[in-house]
Amino acid sequence: MIEERARVALPHTPYLFLTHQQLCELLQATNEQLNKYILKILNLSRKLSTMIRRLGDSKKFIMAIASSDCNRLGQLVGVALRQGSSWQAIARMIQEAAEKVKQTRCYSQKDFDIVHLIDIISGPKLGYAMSHALGLPSVTAAMRHFECRKLMPSVGPVKDTEINHNISEFFGKLPPRPKRGHNLQLDELAINEGAYYDKSRNTIRGLCRDHSGLLDLKIVDYDSVLHASEAIHGKHRVCHYGKEATVAAITAFSKDHYGPLPILVSPTCKAETAEKAANLIQRMLDCWHCHAAGEARFGPIWCFSTDGDATRRLACYSLFMKRDLDPLSEIYESLSRLPGLNLRVGDHDVTMDFDPKYLIKRMSY
Repeated sequence: MIEERARVALPHTPYLFLTHQQLCELLQATNEQLNKYILKILNLSRKLSTMIRRLGDSKKFIMAIASSDCNRLGQLVGVALRQGSSWQAIARMIQEAAEKVKQTRCYSQKDFDIVHLIDIISGPKLGYAMSHALGLPSVTAAMRHFECRKLMPSVGPVKDTEINHNISEFFGKLPPRPKRGHNLQLDELAINEGAYYDKSRNTIRGLCRDHSGLLDLKIVDYDSVLHASEAIHGKHRVCHYGKEATVAAITAFSKDHYGPLPILVSPTCKAETAEKAANLIQRMLDCWHCHAAGEARFGPIWCFSTDGDATRRLACYSLFMKRDLDPLSEIYESLSRLPGLNLRVGDHDVTMDFDPKYLIKRMSY
């Protein structure tokens, strides 16, 4: 028994009964266990210090959000998270953004729509100010996200090339859609009376179409500008600034895609005769009828709509009261059964349609 305990001692044997070799082995085992516990403590200390640092970073992050007045904060954080940035880096980015050092370049479609609307309503200057004040994209960046269509306003007397250009610009870029009837609409808008320089065509804009045909609106030298000024402001005035702009647009009879698209903008001094007004309306109808992106692609014009202007009303009567509806027409059988209905039409069976309030106004007299 004594010999066996000398070789193998029980775990809780008092040190007094252990041999020198057993004491050395016990001391070695104790040192190993102590080193193991020390390593665990060091690992726990390191993890604890990391957790404390992260907790401090989260507090800094929250304070950075609460104290910063930088624009587009949500986008800034979103970009940082997608880049895998740490909390420290995000907090530093927020502080830099607040100090105008770093700006986010990630925008949504809503941001581009807002800038586009500001540019249309108020112009690029307000768009520039809003982009800097609210962190919105620039006007130039917003324009790259939209398909720009440029309306060509008429310079001098209206030309068929200008009408055809606008039809190509606004209808030629549309996706294919079923053919349907269309309505040609025409009215006047108030404009600022003045002359403007058209850089793209090197001409003077803003003069009335009724009399500007007497002038050469091309700017070739200083004398051409003086000649135009003399014609407008001189003793013998032969031309005027446009008081209103005649705007013509075409819209479809459809529950979808019925928004009017312009084909003509032309300044006038309101001196146009009924004969010239009729000629202008007929030319727009002919351009739509013959254009590849007009009737052949989207369908014919069924009617012409306008206000109660007396000159234009006389022009409409000369254009759209030419003949009775052809009995061979597909709609004649249905319309002929309606007593009192006006069956007079113009070329291509186009009818006229005045604003009802003006019709009621004339009937009241």
